[in-house]
Amino acid sequence: MFRAPQYNNELIFMVAETTIDNNLTANQFSIYRQLNGQWTKIKTVVSPVPDLPIVIGQQPFSFNGQSYISFSISKGDSKGVPIYDGNQQVWFSSVGIEKGDDLLRRVSSDQGTTNSRKVPDPEPFVTQDNAFIYYTTSEVAGGVPTIHRTDTGLGADTGLVMPVISDFPSLTGTE
Repeated sequence: MFRAPQYNNELIFMVAETTIDNNLTANQFSIYRQLNGQWTKIKTVVSPVPDLPIVIGQQPFSFNGQSYISFSISKGDSKGVPIYDGNQQVWFSSVGIEKGDDLLRRVSSDQGTTNSRKVPDPEPFVTQDNAFIYYTTSEVAGGVPTIHRTDTGLGADTGLVMPVISDFPSLTGTE
């Protein structure tokens, strides 16, 4: 549950769901709000990329009086288990009051997560002037974990696309 400023700071919540038979991992998530004493689904977000149907790592955040949810998408095997082959992507969606308030935006690079061996678990970070989404990749070539910071485009223009913030030494001990 989280407080949604666009709904007078009411508590709303999201639920990961699967609509695929025998799928072990969510392929969508829905947002619920209490209306007239009844929890009511107000929005459902599915993967915007049909070839990457698995939706995971949802994290809510608020900026300038509006709620958003960051998430990542990936391929899945026959049972819906995520496949981390470098095609994963990081996105965020608005939780709008009106249909016209809908926003769905990719913040990872055009090349996905570039051969990452792990899920790029998105973590929003909000400042007074902007909102960023951080995520980590672990590149197959060299095994170097890397933290990426992406500009959501919601606040002041920073000109950031996806710069590398830090390159850490290999966590595998093979450098």
